[in-house]
Amino acid sequence: MATVENKIWSYLKEKGLNDYGIAGLMGNLYAESGLNSKNLQNTYEKSLGLSDAAYTAAVDNGSYTNFVKDKAGYGLAQWTYWSRKQNLLNFANGEGKSIGDLDMQLDFLYKELSEGYKASVLDVLCNAKSVLEASNVVLLKFERPADQGMAVQNKRASYGQRYYDQFATKKEESKEEVKGGNGNMKYSSSNKPAVCMQTNSSCYMGTRTMTVKGILWHSTGANNPNLKRYVQPSSNDAQYDYWMKVLGKNTAGTDWNHTKQNAGLNAWIGKLADGSVTSIQSMPWNYRPWGCGSGSKGSLNTGWIQFEICEDALNDKNYFNAVYKEACELTAYLCVLYGLDPKGTVTVSGVKVPVITCHCEAHSLGFASNHGDVMHWFKKYGKTMDSVRNDVAKLINGNVKEEAIPVKPAETKEMYRVRKSWDDAKSQKGAYTNLENAKKCCDTAGAGYEVYNSKGEAVYPKAVITPVTPAPTQAPKDETLDPGDVIKLKAGAKYTSGKEIPAWVLNSKLYVRQVRENGDVVFSTVKTGAITGVVQQKWILDHDDSNGSFQPYMVRINASILNVRAGAGTNYKINTTVKKGEAYTIVAVKNNWGKLKSGAGWISLAYTQRV
Repeated sequence: MATVENKIWSYLKEKGLNDYGIAGLMGNLYAESGLNSKNLQNTYEKSLGLSDAAYTAAVDNGSYTNFVKDKAGYGLAQWTYWSRKQNLLNFANGEGKSIGDLDMQLDFLYKELSEGYKASVLDVLCNAKSVLEASNVVLLKFERPADQGMAVQNKRASYGQRYYDQFATKKEESKEEVKGGNGNMKYSSSNKPAVCMQTNSSCYMGTRTMTVKGILWHSTGANNPNLKRYVQPSSNDAQYDYWMKVLGKNTAGTDWNHTKQNAGLNAWIGKLADGSVTSIQSMPWNYRPWGCGSGSKGSLNTGWIQFEICEDALNDKNYFNAVYKEACELTAYLCVLYGLDPKGTVTVSGVKVPVITCHCEAHSLGFASNHGDVMHWFKKYGKTMDSVRNDVAKLINGNVKEEAIPVKPAETKEMYRVRKSWDDAKSQKGAYTNLENAKKCCDTAGAGYEVYNSKGEAVYPKAVITPVTPAPTQAPKDETLDPGDVIKLKAGAKYTSGKEIPAWVLNSKLYVRQVRENGDVVFSTVKTGAITGVVQQKWILDHDDSNGSFQPYMVRINASILNVRAGAGTNYKINTTVKKGEAYTIVAVKNNWGKLKSGAGWISLAYTQRV
């Protein structure tokens, strides 16, 4: 039998909303009513002395006649204003349905969207590029509650993200895909770990998002290596039958996908039904786990992705080796995904905490409850957390990376490669043992090509590197936008709806409130409070990101060669490079990227050490 969530998702899918749009709308409906079509606004239950069911029945049988004018929010969307409640009541009567009927309310909801909100809301929900974009258009233009601040926007988007993860996240189609791998690392952007979100767990439903700082290992402490003991699909999972076949059914009901289990992790490692070992993601990586508890100095539940390894009787070396390797593969993937240094540390409450750690080690540092995992198991086979950090680093360094370019080991014969840049292997025109032949190839390849030796150094034509020192002239303009930045719009600028922005807005001091995933900028004439509108970045004439709140600090470069980019991300062009051992002052931080004081650009802080 289909659940309410499944029914709503399927209904909206049939109406042409894309997955982001459906998730954003459902997140708002959940915030309004908990997806309960008979929900009476809580404050009115007390004042009217009626429960959800009693109020619905009284409206249906005519004994309560003030439905339209009582100002009580009701139903999926908590319809409140009298004219909308009148329309809802007329629609229900016309259909011959109860005022609380789910199917009727879905039809009415779509009627409202397609008639009165088509351009402003429905079209956006059909073409949304992110859950946040969809959620905000419903919040700000359809629901329009009294509080529309950033905290509310983020909270509703988080509800929507859960529905997106539950219904839209692509699941693997076969066991081979679950176990697949490529390159030096098993997991990559094209081969992600399998996903079976535990959407019914108390942690999944009650946690919040976090900024990822590290990865923490657990092991279960129970003699049961089977994933089905802990992981089961939700009943409304689109891949329910597949996962029941791949995992096997937990007939005892002891899995963690229940509200009664007051704990939750981001992933699990253990055996599938066929005995093979793999990882399964059970919550989004940036969801704060309830895993390691607290110690004398705090908890690593905030910031550290956590997973459990299913233990056996601790006497099978082959099984240990298999899960250890799998855990290293998963950790390497997450380090690359979040730009984490596998041998690095993060300072928490004055303590240097390893980026990669375990429950036992976290407890010894004061940031977890008193557990012995994983060291009680590892010591049997000569492994330590240093072994883990070293093995993960080896996996990562075996791959070509965007931001940290490892120096090539010496070759028997010097090879000269003709490329656009050392890290752009796909652009290579040829490789030669003779430098003169390489130069000839470079000359015919055209502008932008250089000859690189085996150390990754440009030897022809002579590379011109912009010095990473304070320039005597004005520093290059930072082209990234952050909430709080002040912007100036061009004359003739238009909102994303196509409507021209009035002159009084153009002449006002405008603040960036949010930069959406598609690049559109949400702005307002005040730092907090009501949103003024949304524009494409092409209409922004200038911006100022100086707010005086950041305290500059020094970092030293750990990578052999590190790219300096025009903005905080790998999608920005490379301005220059810096080298290992050099120290620079960071004057701004965004998404683990640091802005150089010189103005030369941004560097990935994952490959630096604070000094």
